[in-house]
Amino acid sequence: MKTRGEMATYMRGSVARIGVKFDKPDDDWVATLVASGSEGVRVYSLMPDLFEPGATKTGTWRWLPELVKKENVRCLGLVMSTWALKEDERKELRREKGPNASFGDHPNAREQVWIAAIDRVGEEFWIAEIVRREDAPPTLGKWERPDFDTIGGDAVSALRSILRGDS
Repeated sequence: MKTRGEMATYMRGSVARIGVKFDKPDDDWVATLVASGSEGVRVYSLMPDLFEPGATKTGTWRWLPELVKKENVRCLGLVMSTWALKEDERKELRREKGPNASFGDHPNAREQVWIAAIDRVGEEFWIAEIVRREDAPPTLGKWERPDFDTIGGDAVSALRSILRGDS
């Protein structure tokens, strides 16, 4: 894979293939990094490192700049499952439950899988809603491009910087 578009297509297919193997209602997609370079495609599970305090700025990505250089990595992909809320709902939740409240605690929260595909030129993002039922494994809704061009966030910012050689 040489472009973010190719990476995004690969990542959506991978997420779908993993979901087909689920057999319990609480199965979930693991945070995963995919690197494509001269040595082919490499897949790295990021659990639980990604969610340690400060991990996206320190330990989780510490090994990545060397890999990017050594294997001439051209594209990176990141998959995560997360909760989403509209901005006004986020503010309401934080007012009621404090700044560290989980988005999943809000009654209107939507669980989703998101993909960030990054090359040296730009980023491409995709989101699919996770549909859960009590008696069946989760499934994915339709993949959609969000109505924004970039996601800030520590993880994507760190990957963007590493791939472009800024760190």
